Amino acid sequence: MKIQKGRKMNKTLVVQSQYEGMRLDIFLKEVLDYSRSKINKEIKNKSVLVNGVSVKSGYIIKKNDIITLEILEDQVNLEPQKIDFKILFEDEYIMVISKPENLVVHPGAGVFSETLVNGLLDYNINIKDIGEEDRPGIVHRLDKDTSGLMIIAKDALAYKKLVNMFKYGEIHKEYIAILTGHLENEIRVDEPIGRNPKDRKSFTVIYSNSKNAISTFVPIKYMNGFTLCRVIIETGRTHQIRVHARYLNHPVLGDSIYGYKNSLGIKTQLLHAYKLTFNHPITGEELSFEDDFPDRFTKALEKIDRL
Repeated sequence: MKIQKGRKMNKTLVVQSQYEGMRLDIFLKEVLDYSRSKINKEIKNKSVLVNGVSVKSGYIIKKNDIITLEILEDQVNLEPQKIDFKILFEDEYIMVISKPENLVVHPGAGVFSETLVNGLLDYNINIKDIGEEDRPGIVHRLDKDTSGLMIIAKDALAYKKLVNMFKYGEIHKEYIAILTGHLENEIRVDEPIGRNPKDRKSFTVIYSNSKNAISTFVPIKYMNGFTLCRVIIETGRTHQIRVHARYLNHPVLGDSIYGYKNSLGIKTQLLHAYKLTFNHPITGEELSFEDDFPDRFTKALEKIDRL
């Protein structure tokens, strides 16, 4: 990864009520894709003004504060790197791959290398001009610790169509998860998700400043205080399944943000995107893919069985 000075970014932000009372640097880290150290440096350099005045990083923002920024952005030059991932399908327009757990999808928030994007470039350097500059080919994401199926665009028209297909819910997505507790019956959760006002790094079911989110949980097997289940999502909000599982009081096993501590030694969420069904963005052919049952799930279920 090579980083050099790029274009100057000019931006104006008006503070909304849900952010009132936050520190300036924390607010900017949340709404912009910059590290806190970079934000503090820019504030110190007086590149960030609040109501036309230079302030300190710890300034407590108020509703309707006008924040102006003039920041020289780092221009990231992505480098190909060997990253292991499984390819289930590929033609000249798209790929369907399986992302391993503990792999970040694209650079950002202080992560500049060893991402899925670096691996995609190593596999096919021509993908570098498809989509956004710092995330070529990427039309949707999975959390770092969520494994499973993703669609990658290799063609500009396919990219554009796939983005719209995800936006309008034209791609069927199913996950498998191990939930804490006994989920007895299938349940459809239609509850909006937004930032948690008490912890801005997480999300929660909330009815203001939120977006609609729909998840259906289908139990498969109950074992010693845990439930293996399918999860079908109709929307694609950040942390959606994890937030809805917590809302049901059945958080995903191993979830460090929304879950409970467990005695099994599992520290990353047991969540896997195992099925995708969609029409090919160019040919229109219906495609459906199912991933293998993950080894980490097998090992977790073995631990649960021994309880």
